[in-house]
Amino acid sequence: VPQNKKKAFELYQASADEGDITATINLGVMYYKGDGIPQNYDKAFELLNDIEHVNSPVLQLYLGNLYFYGYGVRQDINKALDYYLRSAALGDVSAHYFLGSIYQQGKGVVKANPSEALLYYTYAAQKGDPNAQYNLATLYAGGAAGKVDKIQAYAWLVMASEQNMPEANEALEKLGDSMSLSEISQ
Repeated sequence: VPQNKKKAFELYQASADEGDITATINLGVMYYKGDGIPQNYDKAFELLNDIEHVNSPVLQLYLGNLYFYGYGVRQDINKALDYYLRSAALGDVSAHYFLGSIYQQGKGVVKANPSEALLYYTYAAQKGDPNAQYNLATLYAGGAAGKVDKIQAYAWLVMASEQNMPEANEALEKLGDSMSLSEISQ
């Protein structure tokens, strides 16, 4: 059928009114993104927070985002971390990326921990997340794995570059200039 976000919203709303959890999550995400309806973080938080106990990686991720950015709720990095950890435990790639970022930069109660960042980024990068691939490359290039590993950095930058990430192209060129032909061939 042709895409019709207004109709999708109406159907999700009707299903959510009947207690369908998946429809409620989809409504919350639509409000969060402003996808086919006016963006409304307060409504997104209201819908998602009411069912926060549900083991849904998408639900946990978006609650994490709402708390992380302070959208529709007072910003609370520690609560965001809790929701991201729940989402990651359920296999969500974006949650792994956000956790990598939190551990890389040290936010909330979390001190910067490159080793933890490396673990979370690696999962997301292996699942194809170009931002995780890029950040993982910067960790390897900066020695976060214990020593500088230009070969790993280069490999992850190639993957991010193949997904049309401009920053990766620039970093790849710069890193390539500092590597020997032997390192690049590896």
